[in-house]
Amino acid sequence: MANVGVFADQTIATITNPDLGLPVGKSVYVREYIVQSEPEEQDFSKLEKELEHRLLRLVQYSVALVDIAETSKSEAEKVEKYANFLKTLQKQAEERAELEPGYYDDVIEKISQQEKFHEALQAAQPILNATGRGYQKLLDNLEKSLKVLEAKLDRKIDERFEIVIKYQRALEEEKYAVLIALGRLYQTYKGEPEGFQQLRDGGVIRKKNLLPKGDPTEEDLSNIAEHLIKRLEITHKIWQEIEPDWELYRATHRELDELYALIKTGINRTRATVIIWARAHQKMASGKTNPAEWFDVDDAPAQLFRLGTKAVF
Repeated sequence: MANVGVFADQTIATITNPDLGLPVGKSVYVREYIVQSEPEEQDFSKLEKELEHRLLRLVQYSVALVDIAETSKSEAEKVEKYANFLKTLQKQAEERAELEPGYYDDVIEKISQQEKFHEALQAAQPILNATGRGYQKLLDNLEKSLKVLEAKLDRKIDERFEIVIKYQRALEEEKYAVLIALGRLYQTYKGEPEGFQQLRDGGVIRKKNLLPKGDPTEEDLSNIAEHLIKRLEITHKIWQEIEPDWELYRATHRELDELYALIKTGINRTRATVIIWARAHQKMASGKTNPAEWFDVDDAPAQLFRLGTKAVF
């Protein structure tokens, strides 16, 4: 029989707290928009705490295997204690894994009929697999809750900087309209008459007295150029006034994106961690005695764990 003590040690090392909680302490800008009493934050925190509790149950399960193995005098006693231990988990397991009525009882009955402890562990694998699917469903809900929360925070930030956003857009429009007008003025200087006609039709020149009825003279072009350059200078001065607020707005959104990605990566890593643990349990129960084969880094789920990519149980 494989050393369940090593399995428990590996579990404790692998099932670490993913730290998926609301990142109030990690944020500089976003923290003021997170309100713990609001429904989106409460829903996310509730699911995150539930996940933390369930991950702790995996550690407790692994430690219980050690206790059973070390305190039993015979294989039959180990099997009996193991079956009784799983019975204490039945209610929660049935609810979380959404098992059909009688399924858990049938598996427990099969476990009780085994002669060897590792055979009992093998017989219990369907329950662990179903439990793993329950973890994945919880992680799905946590990810959905994260998206809802992120969308709300995104709206809050935009509402807070609504005036700055409007000014920035208006100044951008003004700047490029003036630059285009200067370009058309340059075309006129080069002797391209269509440039001035486009300038006249574009409606950018607000002082209509600057636009001659006929062909423009050099003085006309100079006055129009001076008018446009002054407008560009005014636009730049106004931009300098709002630029700090605009940069704060952008920094806040960048931080929100970074925090979202950080939590999303944690969720994906937790998905893979649960798969690794269930596969490791299966390998241990199959009789493999080398712990390196249980948590095999070359195993596909382990690669997902290292990369932090999403996996489906």
